[in-house]
Amino acid sequence: MTVLDIDRKRLDDNTVLLDLKGYLDAFSVTDFRHAAAENKTVPKLIINLDTTFLDSAGLNALVGAVRQVREHRGEAAVVCTHPRITRVLDTSGFDRVVTLSKTVDEARSALELVTGEVLAN
Repeated sequence: MTVLDIDRKRLDDNTVLLDLKGYLDAFSVTDFRHAAAENKTVPKLIINLDTTFLDSAGLNALVGAVRQVREHRGEAAVVCTHPRITRVLDTSGFDRVVTLSKTVDEARSALELVTGEVLAN
């Protein structure tokens, strides 16, 4: 595994999932920024932080990704289950800026409420 693996999956016509595994830090943040920029125009972006390390560069990149999506009239949510990463997001106030969820399905439901769209299952 590289420092950060990023998998992109289209969940439906309006939703893209970026699944991150590894470290989101100063050494890997450029790859994440590119992936986020490639998906900035999607109506709904879910970032699954299956990461074991997040530093200030990674946090800054997350904020930037959310900002880019919102500038294009979209919305974003972040999935995080790692206690240490969740603590960083909570302590930084990130959870007041973007929806944090424990699962991708929970994030999809939260985005449905924010955007007013009904998910077709």
